[in-house]
Amino acid sequence: MPQKFQTLVDLFDHATKQFASRPLFGSKVQGTWQWLTYGDFGKEVDKIRAGFARLGLKSGDAVALIANNRAEWAITAYAAFGLGVFLVPMYEAQLDKDWEYIVRDCAATALVVATPAIAEKTARFLKDVPSLSASSASTTPFRRRATR
Repeated sequence: MPQKFQTLVDLFDHATKQFASRPLFGSKVQGTWQWLTYGDFGKEVDKIRAGFARLGLKSGDAVALIANNRAEWAITAYAAFGLGVFLVPMYEAQLDKDWEYIVRDCAATALVVATPAIAEKTARFLKDVPSLSASSASTTPFRRRATR
């Protein structure tokens, strides 16, 4: 009988344990594919979720994310989902003024960005967004090393 899951978090918990050694996301690094396994994905999600919790994020809060499709997007999403935090995704190609409007409108309590260039563009409005706490108003982009 197929297993039924109530939430994406339930599915995540099952998959990261059941398929821990299987490849999940591949990234081309200097011409070579490097894979993130389900197990490694779960560990990365746990690290980001713990960071969100240390920032004081809780169920009902919103995390804004500026990134294109990539493993870090999914890591951020599942970290948020695990705390009951809403994910508010935005594209890297959007205008700075669009990012600022969306961050303000959703009352984001944290902002995650994909690249140093985006961090630089968003730095000018972070301190002026009332919902962002001082501790979450960071300009540190994704940092993750691919494994395998």
